[in-house]
Amino acid sequence: MLKEGAAVSLSKSNAFAGQHLLMPAKGAAVFINAFNFPAWGLCEKAAPALLSGVPIVVKPASPTAWLTHRMVEDIVKADILPPGAISIICGSARDLLGHVREEDIVSFTGSADTAARIRSDDNILRRSVRVNIEADSINSAILGPDCAPDTDLFDLLGKEVVREMTLKAGQKMHHDSADHGSARAA
Repeated sequence: MLKEGAAVSLSKSNAFAGQHLLMPAKGAAVFINAFNFPAWGLCEKAAPALLSGVPIVVKPASPTAWLTHRMVEDIVKADILPPGAISIICGSARDLLGHVREEDIVSFTGSADTAARIRSDDNILRRSVRVNIEADSINSAILGPDCAPDTDLFDLLGKEVVREMTLKAGQKMHHDSADHGSARAA
């Protein structure tokens, strides 16, 4: 446990105060990803979990599990993580959610229907397991009539489309960049 910052008064008389404490994470991070997130979903979620010191269990969708399996295999072969830091489950999740506990976190990217099943799982509810859901996001970029070829905005859209198709293989769920003129990201 590490003390972070100074105590903060919670009352006018200073009779009550709060103190931030940094505590190590416990448990495991379970990542369940949709078919269109075999690579990006794993990497995006694995980094913060591994940095917090918890092992990860990856459950990719069956149609693209081969790619996730290959990535995990390459990570293990590279010997860059402690033994047991990453595990993969290919095929049916079966009773995976029945094994998570209070200190674990389940992170899901995929359909709203599957997200609802995860949120309402008896074990998840009974043990108050933390659940993070990214479901059914639809993204678009729309150019207004004021945007034409050879303009900065048009060129920016072209660069972003190429980047999305090559670096992320279309695996984009949300866009947090600033609004640029008539271009909109949803």
